[in-house]
Amino acid sequence: MPKSKVNTKAINLRIEIEHEDLVRDVISQIRTGGPGFRTALEQLLADESAAQYMPAREIHARFSQLEQRVKALEAAEAREHGGEAS
Repeated sequence: MPKSKVNTKAINLRIEIEHEDLVRDVISQIRTGGPGFRTALEQLLADESAAQYMPAREIHARFSQLEQRVKALEAAEAREHGGEAS
């Protein structure tokens, strides 16, 4: 029995190595997961709040900046009051 012909297209993507397995899993689920998976994926991508993630290194950098600002404010307060900041 001949297989039904499906329209396909080969694409070449450049992604970070750490995301390779994830991309392969998503493609596999698109192929085998049926319309339910595709619909859920489309909803996730359309949800602006879900798609606005921040890499851990950026979170750490922002916390470091905040920590430096707090320390500077504490030091300024200590100088202003002539003692240690609490």
